[in-house]
Amino acid sequence: MAEGGASSSADQPLDDKSGSRQCAEGTLDVFAVIGRGIVTTSDAVVSAVQHTAYPIKEGVISVIDGTTEYFQPHLKKQAVGENEVPTFDMERDEGEAGDGRRSFTWL
Repeated sequence: MAEGGASSSADQPLDDKSGSRQCAEGTLDVFAVIGRGIVTTSDAVVSAVQHTAYPIKEGVISVIDGTTEYFQPHLKKQAVGENEVPTFDMERDEGEAGDGRRSFTWL
């Protein structure tokens, strides 16, 4: 008997694995490595496609929007220039008679 509570090496079972168990664990390890490789590769491919496709998509949408605004200018949603819309001005006519009538002048 061993003193101090330490057990002898004869009391512990040996860690002998059978050949079939070693083969099964090795095979599972290979499958795990292949699976991790497939997942990593697919994530990289998806990321590359996303980063490549986004600028192309934005360019296509920009061309579509530009074409639509060209053929339908009211969709631009911007203010119209000064020379494109007729306006008028109300002025007091202080002519020679001095009667103070209002007249409208088209600009």
